[in-house]
Amino acid sequence: MKRRKGVVVLVFLMMLFQSSFSQSNYTEDNKIENIKYFSKIWGYLKYYHPIVASGKFDWDEEFLRALPKISTLETKEEKAAFYINWIDSLGEVKVCKKCNENTKKEYSSKNFDLNWLSSNFFTPALQEKLRNIEKNRFYGKPEFVSVGKTGNVVLVNEKTYSNLGLPGESYRLLDLARYWNTIEYFFPYKYLIGQDWDDVLAEMIPKFINVNSEQDYNLVRLELITALNDTHAFFTVHEVNNFGAKWIPSMFYITRDSIPIISKHYNDSLAKLNDLKIGDKILEVDGINVKTIIRTRSKYIPASNLASKFRKFQHAILNGNLDSINITIDRAGETINKTIGRYSANMLNGSKSELSKPFKIINENIGYVQLNTLKISKKEVTKLVEKYKKNCPKAIIFDVRSYPPYSTDIVNILGGSEKQAFVRRLLPDISYPGKFYWEDTLKSGGGNKEAYKGKIIILVNEFTQSRGEYITMLLQALENSITIGRQTAGADGTVTRYQFFDNKKTMFTGAGIYYPNKEATQRKGVKIDIEVTPMLKVL
Repeated sequence: MKRRKGVVVLVFLMMLFQSSFSQSNYTEDNKIENIKYFSKIWGYLKYYHPIVASGKFDWDEEFLRALPKISTLETKEEKAAFYINWIDSLGEVKVCKKCNENTKKEYSSKNFDLNWLSSNFFTPALQEKLRNIEKNRFYGKPEFVSVGKTGNVVLVNEKTYSNLGLPGESYRLLDLARYWNTIEYFFPYKYLIGQDWDDVLAEMIPKFINVNSEQDYNLVRLELITALNDTHAFFTVHEVNNFGAKWIPSMFYITRDSIPIISKHYNDSLAKLNDLKIGDKILEVDGINVKTIIRTRSKYIPASNLASKFRKFQHAILNGNLDSINITIDRAGETINKTIGRYSANMLNGSKSELSKPFKIINENIGYVQLNTLKISKKEVTKLVEKYKKNCPKAIIFDVRSYPPYSTDIVNILGGSEKQAFVRRLLPDISYPGKFYWEDTLKSGGGNKEAYKGKIIILVNEFTQSRGEYITMLLQALENSITIGRQTAGADGTVTRYQFFDNKKTMFTGAGIYYPNKEATQRKGVKIDIEVTPMLKVL
C-alpha cells in the first residue's frame, strides 16, 4: 500500500513539474510573440500612420513607454484593447484621397506583404483598424525617410543615444525594432534573404534580451546584419569586425570544400621568413580544424553568397592580437605544424606590381584595361579605350576584378549607332512603404557610326562587386562581349546607409539591379559565359 502511495505521489510531482515547465515555456514564448508583433505594429505605424509618419511623436519614446505593458498581456482581447486604445490616442486617421488614385507605376509583387495585418493574433476589430491605416496611409514628405539621387531610400531624423555602455533591455529591443523595420520596408531584396524575415525577428528577440556585455551586444547585431545575406553589409565595430588587428604575411583563397590555400603574399620577405609558400593548404589553426572555424564564424561574415563570404574571411581565420599563431598545413601531401608571425597592417606592404601598369597591349593587337579607381581617372579610361578601339582590332580585355570608376563612356565609344538595354532598376516607393516599382529599362551607347568589331572580354571574380557588377552588365550589353571568371559578389546597386542608435554604422543594398528581362543579380552575381575555378599548378 505504501509503495502504491509512493507511486501516486511521484506521478503527481511529475505532473506538477511538467505543468510548471509547460507554463514557464508558454510564458516565455508568449512574451517573445508579444514583442514580435509589437515591434511590427510599431514599425508599421512609424511609416504608415498619417500623424506618426509626419513626425508629430517621439516614436522611440512611444516604444520604450509601451514595451513593458506589452510584455505582460496574455489574452487576444487584452492585446487588442491595448492596441486599439494606443492607435486611437495617436489622432484621427482621415480619409486619404490620393492614396486610392491609380498609379502608372509597375510594382514588383515579390517584396510587399501586409497579410500579417489579418493575423489570428489580432481580433477582427484590430485587423480592421490596422487595415484602415493602410488605406488612408500618410501621403506627403515623411519624417523618417527620403529619396536619394539614385532612387534609393535615405534614412533621416533618427534619434541617437550616446554613452549608454551596454543599453538596457528596452533600448536593445528598440534598436532591433528600428533596424528590422527598416529592412522590412526598404530592402529591395528582402525576398532573397533565404529565410522569412519574420522568423529572423523572432529568433533575434531572445538574443537581444539575453546579452551580458557590450561585446556580446555587438556580436548579436553583427549576426542580425549577416542575416541579410548582402555583401554590401558591414558593421563598424573594430573589436567584432576584425577578429584581431594583426595579420599573417599571406592571403589565401578558400576552396568550395572550405580549405584555405595560400594564394598570394602581402609581403614576400616576411612570407619567406615564416616559410609560407603559395599552395600551402591550411588545415588547423591553434589546434582547431579550419572548417570548424569557418562554420562557427560564418554567422558574423555578411555576404550575398559563399564566394564573397569566403573572400571576406581573410581577416576571420588567421588574424589575432598576439604576435604569432600555430597552424597545421598540407604542403604537397606532407603535414607540417609550424608557428608563424603576425604583423600590423602597416608592416605588410601589399604587392602593387599588378596595379603599376593598368593599361597594356598584348601581342600588338589585344588591349588590356584594368579598371581600378586607385590610379585611373574617368578621363584616362576614356582616352585609352579610344586608343585601343583603333589599335587593338582583335580584342580588348576589361579586368573588373577590382572596384572600377563609373563610366558609361566606355560603351559609348565601343558601341554602334543603336543604344543597348543593359539594366532595370527596382526602386522603393516611399508613398507606399514596402512597395518597389520598376524603372524603365536603362540603355547605353549609341551615336557611333561604327562599333568596335573585336571581342570584348570581361574578367570577373568574387572581388567584382556593386559598381563592378554594374559596369560588367554595361559591357555585357555589347553584342561581341564574353564574360570569364567566377561568381561575383552579388551586391549590385546603390547602398542605403544605416546608423544604429549608438552611432554604430552599417549599410545595405538600397536599389534593386536586374537584367532587362528582370533577372536578379543579387546573391547570384552577374552572368558568366566561361567559368574559371582556381587550381593548384603542379610544378
